Amino acid sequence: MQWVPFYTIAISLGGCYVAGVALLHYDGGWLTFALFAAMAVVTELLSAESFVRRRTYISIASVISIAALMSLGPWAGVITHLAGGAATLITALCKNAVQPTNQQRASLWQRSAFNMSMTVLSSAAAGQAFTLTGGLPGYITEPFILLPLLAAVLVETVVNIGVLSVVIRLQTNRTVRRIWVEDFLWGAPIVIGSGFIGGGCLAFAYQTAAMIGLLVFFLPILATSYAFHLYINHTRSYVDQLEKANHQLDETSRHLLHTLGSVIDAYDIYTAGHSAQVARYAGAIAAAMGLSAAAQDKIVRGALIP
Repeated sequence: MQWVPFYTIAISLGGCYVAGVALLHYDGGWLTFALFAAMAVVTELLSAESFVRRRTYISIASVISIAALMSLGPWAGVITHLAGGAATLITALCKNAVQPTNQQRASLWQRSAFNMSMTVLSSAAAGQAFTLTGGLPGYITEPFILLPLLAAVLVETVVNIGVLSVVIRLQTNRTVRRIWVEDFLWGAPIVIGSGFIGGGCLAFAYQTAAMIGLLVFFLPILATSYAFHLYINHTRSYVDQLEKANHQLDETSRHLLHTLGSVIDAYDIYTAGHSAQVARYAGAIAAAMGLSAAAQDKIVRGALIP
């Protein structure tokens, strides 16, 4: 946990640097970019938090970023993500003004800076992958563009998941494999498929029919994003209830173990409080060993019953 602030600050500084470079070096059409940015804002506002204890988000804003990258160049993809992140920050500020802030989490500004920087870095990496594999902005109708498109989508997804997995690993001590299976395995194919198909088709629509094609093709993407948003929110309500019930059951089990330990200790005055002390020492040793929170909890529970 002590490395989390240093890691998030490093990512935030890196994202700020890349965003500054993108703003200085972008030389495409600002009118067309404004349209891409507006679409990114809309899709980002429809992103949905997966589950209450996971705090990962599902969004198809990368579709717009990939399309901007292919149409206007790599830096356009970076700035498009930046615009979507800024919209998310404004929404989060409004939400934070209504609902109380969870004190166990980092501040809203820290989380927003990290999330925006993460998407900026992943988009910049996607742009580099696009150009290194032979991609040329504006040549969407050429067959050779498929390989650079796939490379860009894969690199953006891998970098995004990789950066986020590191901070989850530092916070929870879960293994990388467990993080992948529990948090990203089910959503990664959706992100990759939508980025490749949706981003490519959106860029193709822009090249063949200019802004009209862009707006027309954006409608099914928007409808898909909204439907996915509704589905996630609907499913999350049931999962949240199950997680809360499981948490209550877990607390009940813990209290029962404490009670059983106290009953066993009560048989002998010389062992009074022995179970609680053993559990306390076992928990301290497990924490010093750097074990995961789940492993520490199991050790403490086992120590309660001598």
